[in-house]
Amino acid sequence: MSDDTYNGWANWDTWNAALWLSNDEVTYKALIRKLETTPDSYHDDVCKDALRGCFPAGDARRDGSAWDGIDFDEVDWQAVADSFTADMEA
Repeated sequence: MSDDTYNGWANWDTWNAALWLSNDEVTYKALIRKLETTPDSYHDDVCKDALRGCFPAGDARRDGSAWDGIDFDEVDWQAVADSFTADMEA
């Protein structure tokens, strides 16, 4: 039986998206506050929008250098949202 996960996440894109959102305290706290005031059914969209906010230029970092190239279509956004809501409940 093979394990197709990446560090416990569905894939590399999901892991990296969650890492970007949780690795900066300001981003993390802002996301938690937004999730607390948003209906559960929209949590995945909130996470996706938050990550897009980290990269306003689309495929480049704010300083213009190339970024990690997360494929947003491959991210399991619900898993990312669930990880943050689990933090809210802890």
